[in-house]
Amino acid sequence: MTICIKQYNLYYYPVPKVACTSIKTVMFELENGRKFVPFVTNGINRHIHNTGYEAPPFSSTKQK
Repeated sequence: MTICIKQYNLYYYPVPKVACTSIKTVMFELENGRKFVPFVTNGINRHIHNTGYEAPPFSSTKQK
């Protein structure tokens, strides 16, 4: 899933192992005006990779 912050005309497609966590954290801060802090909701631990900034699993991408 592409992360889009239209206010800054900024788009990012998360790619594991290429500063993904750092870039997602910056995108979160730009979009929300605050630092990301992990939290628990409905018994589920939430971190930067499962709060709307997910990348699709490689297995779901179309193979040629």
